[in-house]
Amino acid sequence: MSLQSRVIRIVEEGLCAGEPFSLELTDSFLESGLANSLKLMALLEALEREFQIAVEPGEFSPENLDSVAGITRYLVGKGVSD
Repeated sequence: MSLQSRVIRIVEEGLCAGEPFSLELTDSFLESGLANSLKLMALLEALEREFQIAVEPGEFSPENLDSVAGITRYLVGKGVSD
């Protein structure tokens, strides 16, 4: 499973209540109404568990964590690969 597919699976489980992900990969979770700050915190925890990373306080930003594309780029930057 590709890194992007793994991210989409986590988003579907955490933000979409198990429904298929239907946004564009660059669409903002917050702007689309898919997530609020509490859901993003839960998503962050799921990403840390799944990919065994630690998201530092300065890294918690919309550029890194508010879209599938942003999360995927962020994870690659953290050294996570397919």
